[in-house]
Amino acid sequence: MSAVKELKFTLTKLRYRTDIVIARVYSVLPAGSETIITVQSGTLNLSVKINGFTGIKMDDLLWLNLDPEKINYYDIKTERLIQA
Repeated sequence: MSAVKELKFTLTKLRYRTDIVIARVYSVLPAGSETIITVQSGTLNLSVKINGFTGIKMDDLLWLNLDPEKINYYDIKTERLIQA
């Protein structure tokens, strides 16, 4: 399981770049001053936190370019953060 600490992504129409993850929005959860978006790409499930509100909706396709240094990884069984 993984989560992004601070979302740094760009919605783009450049669909054929190799550094882009194409994901479908599974859920959008407004949580006060931030929004938690869960996306799926193949077997990958990713939770993303966005500050503020967004126009992103369920079933939207997103082209994500993620910064590996901003990703937290969690143990699936214990749900504890895996330290780098």
